[in-house]
Amino acid sequence: MKLDWRKVRSGSIFTRALPWSAALVFVASAAMAQSADDEAIRNYVLTMDKVVQYDTAARALETAMNKDPAVKAERRKMSREFARGPGAIRARLERHPKILAFFTNTGLTKEDAALIPVVLTNGCLASDSPQLARRLVYSEAQKAFCADNSVALHKLRIFAPVRPDLPK
Repeated sequence: MKLDWRKVRSGSIFTRALPWSAALVFVASAAMAQSADDEAIRNYVLTMDKVVQYDTAARALETAMNKDPAVKAERRKMSREFARGPGAIRARLERHPKILAFFTNTGLTKEDAALIPVVLTNGCLASDSPQLARRLVYSEAQKAFCADNSVALHKLRIFAPVRPDLPK
């Protein structure tokens, strides 16, 4: 039996189910992206070399922002884009190649540039605050890395994020 779409009423099961189906696909894809981000966070291996490279890039970016209005404008534009999770941060960095170049020029990959701030923040918060730990995504190795390197990490620029001057 062939379905005649001209005879499908507006209140039929087909027209009522279509928006819900679309919403379900959206929610499922968001959940898959989140689980992929969670897995990437848990599997990321922190090293002091990578963290120092990230810190060097952040300092170079801050210096460039102070000297070059174009870099400052690009960073400001990037900071206005909402990005939740490493996948979204990586996509945001890809849309701003001038900013990404500061990180790749130090030897980091775009995955490193997206994951290091998230992984380091989560691992160090989990290390410092057991109450927050249960709400964060991290590995025990990341938590231990933060505890073992706490003094050295707190000397780095990464714990004082680059913030462009936003209009008040």
